[in-house]
Amino acid sequence: MNIRLMLDTEKFTAKPTKDQAGKIVNRITQHQASVTLELLAQAITEGRTHTPATFQPPYGTYGAARKNNECWSSQQIFELDFDEGLSVQQFMLLCNEYSIQPSIVYHTFSSSPEQEKFRVIFTLEQPVTDYRTRGVIQIALMRLFPQCDSVCSDAARHFYGGPDIVVFNNEARLDIQTLIQGYCFAEDNNGNATRNIRSFCQQTGLNMVNGLPAIAFGPTEKMTETPPTLLLYNYRAGDKNVILEFSVSEAEMRSSVKTGKRQPKYNIEQIKTKVRTNVRRRFDFDSLYERCPLYQELLDGNRRLSHPERFGITTNLVNVEGGESRFAQGLSSREDYHIEKGLYEFRYAARQGYSPMACESFCPYSGTCSHKNVMLQQTDCKRCETRRVSTSLDKSLEDAEFELMDAFEKAKTSETGLVHVIKAPTGIGKTKLYTECDLENTMIVVPTHKLREEVAQKLLENGVKFCNVIERPQLDDQEKERLIQSYTKIGAYHEAGKVFQGYVFQAKLMQGKRQPLSACQQQAILYQEAVDQIHNGTAQTILCTHDRLPYIRTKNISTVIVDEDIMRTAVMKSGRAYMNDFQHFLSYILISNELTSTQKTTLSQQFQAVIKDLENATPHRVTPVGTYSFDTKLIAKVIKNHSDSLQSNMLEFLQSNCNFIKSADGKSFDYRVKRADTVFSKDKNFIVLSATCSEYLYSVLLKERLRFHDIGIVEHKGKIEQYIKNGYSRASIKKNPEKAFAEISEKVGSLPTFFYKGATVTEEYVKLAQKYNINVVGYFGNTAGYDGFKGQDIAVVGTPHVTNNEYLLTAACLGYMAGLSDQTAQYRLTERNGYEFWFNTFENELIREIQLWEIETELIQAVGRARAIRENCSVLILSNYPIPGARIKELGEEV
Repeated sequence: MNIRLMLDTEKFTAKPTKDQAGKIVNRITQHQASVTLELLAQAITEGRTHTPATFQPPYGTYGAARKNNECWSSQQIFELDFDEGLSVQQFMLLCNEYSIQPSIVYHTFSSSPEQEKFRVIFTLEQPVTDYRTRGVIQIALMRLFPQCDSVCSDAARHFYGGPDIVVFNNEARLDIQTLIQGYCFAEDNNGNATRNIRSFCQQTGLNMVNGLPAIAFGPTEKMTETPPTLLLYNYRAGDKNVILEFSVSEAEMRSSVKTGKRQPKYNIEQIKTKVRTNVRRRFDFDSLYERCPLYQELLDGNRRLSHPERFGITTNLVNVEGGESRFAQGLSSREDYHIEKGLYEFRYAARQGYSPMACESFCPYSGTCSHKNVMLQQTDCKRCETRRVSTSLDKSLEDAEFELMDAFEKAKTSETGLVHVIKAPTGIGKTKLYTECDLENTMIVVPTHKLREEVAQKLLENGVKFCNVIERPQLDDQEKERLIQSYTKIGAYHEAGKVFQGYVFQAKLMQGKRQPLSACQQQAILYQEAVDQIHNGTAQTILCTHDRLPYIRTKNISTVIVDEDIMRTAVMKSGRAYMNDFQHFLSYILISNELTSTQKTTLSQQFQAVIKDLENATPHRVTPVGTYSFDTKLIAKVIKNHSDSLQSNMLEFLQSNCNFIKSADGKSFDYRVKRADTVFSKDKNFIVLSATCSEYLYSVLLKERLRFHDIGIVEHKGKIEQYIKNGYSRASIKKNPEKAFAEISEKVGSLPTFFYKGATVTEEYVKLAQKYNINVVGYFGNTAGYDGFKGQDIAVVGTPHVTNNEYLLTAACLGYMAGLSDQTAQYRLTERNGYEFWFNTFENELIREIQLWEIETELIQAVGRARAIRENCSVLILSNYPIPGARIKELGEEV
């Protein structure tokens, strides 16, 4: 490791004279160096002068840098000068007590056996570039060792060389967190700790939290760049990240130096928070002892644990009831542990609200243990327990927006045939992103017609010419509308289209004769014109909804931008068919006047084969539909006079890429059709923008064609709070509806609430909602693209499981035919979204992922209606499924 500092080129064998000192000051700013600690030690013994800091011209000025506080730029080593009151031996004993170690200790030229004078150098892992943080470190060291020379506080201070090196430790690194803990411990021992720590914070501009300096830490890979505020400094060192919260900006602090004023005492904020102790109760310490070798060594005392190892254990045990007594037991296992200091650090961690450190940050056995991330996970997660297993600092909205834009631009210019799925939170600005880009030869696909209308308005405002595929109008010709619905219901889309085209043809004849048209006729013409533009290839930009995507085939579109996940709405299509429809249709064939006898024979034989296959299918088993060949024109002729009596989309059901599950009584068949090859055609570039897409499922579906980018969790302007004690599933509510509605009402009050559809249509539930004043405004399955509650406080209640058939049929569309052993869900230990919890789910990984994705999708869509990412609002969630970005109230997580 190289250290940047200012290093003079002249060598001395004695302390420089006053004249020589002046020349050193003028010369040293021209000699910035990058040296190892070994070379620095050598330079010191050569009598060369050094300045720990580097310098540059003040911001906004030109010319050479000067060796003064105003020009201070960065610093990695910190130095103290001792002329009296302490020997090197005494100093090293104090360092051991405070768990810090110097890199270099050297005698000065003025040192003698009678009066030992020396200087010490502490080295950081990385340089600090924040003037305030430099002051925190220097002043903490000076307060920790009050015997040092007071002029050491000067950021531009230079230090002369010396005759010999007394201590050299190339591995010693000063940890800011450990330094501040050591300082606070020293003040606690000396008395008047509250007053002195407050004085320290006022001198350095640090805010206070629960009577301690406002310094937090966490693993580097879990934390984003410094948040966009002038009052926070984010210092990174190895696998540790330290955040210092100041009451004054760096510019303000530098200005006091610039004007030559004495550094003032700053007005600081003294924050009091709820101390997060005893988060976990009834913790199994015996199990921890059996499974964690480091914890064993602490209690047994057969090896002296280093301070980082002991502190790592501290941050874990501080989060469980009884942790302090167990830690004290470990400290008493050896005489060389400083029990008083160890217990002070434990209480310090409790007051700071530290989360458990990851094992890889401090434990030598982390690579061989089979547990997850932190020491507390060595014990089993209890059935009623939910616990956090990983933590992260959310990205700033600004950083997330930039990352989204970058990922989108790269996707737009990528090679043809790829599918780019960009997972980004609701409300981040996906719609604005794609409506303002170049849309030539592009199709935009949105989930609902309401959102399509909003996007259409934005495109018009931006001057984009596009083909707008509006919702098919319901015809005012009742007979034609009945026929269209009948044909559509059974899957005879071509025949339905011909009826609609006939209606439009008549409307255009009237238009040509300048006869007045009804509103329906005008809309029908617009709809047909959009369809014709697509079919004849004249549409350069197309706007449509998810349900239209599988039916649009045009070669002049090269890029398809999809808003929201289309796995459920376009890639697959679900339905239910009924046995009696097939049987009735067979009878309609035999009595039809529209068919010849030969046609009747052929068609009836085909449907007899279908009925036989359905009768032979095993109930509750995923079964692929057989291969059949039908003349849809003949089916349309039969349907024409009997459409009102049929409920099944038979033609859709009988496709070769369809799978079904037969009910126990054999009367109905839940089915799902896979349309991935039709949707994701290989001659186009696809970009899917969604808050809920599953990388696992898309990778199974698309394999090497997939390019997945997850923006991650983003800071919210509002807050999302969640209670997980009760999941409020449909089944649990059904057991005691009165009790469930009373509990829900107590928590949500009058908040607009998203709930199950049953609360809006089931008579008993509607009455209970009215009785307990639960304001149900929406329900799961009908929330995507709905913006009516933007900026409002809302509640989301329930864990929206769907039937097992839906999970199994989705798995079949993804290539996995579930067996009987796959069809039973049971309570299993599950890890997702940074939490470990028990959940009623499946053993098979794919089916489990489908289930959790389905539930998470509905919850995230409902939560996203408030747009808390940009709006100062609150979302309250009552569900036992942990949502990304939410703060779990039962775990004491602060919002």
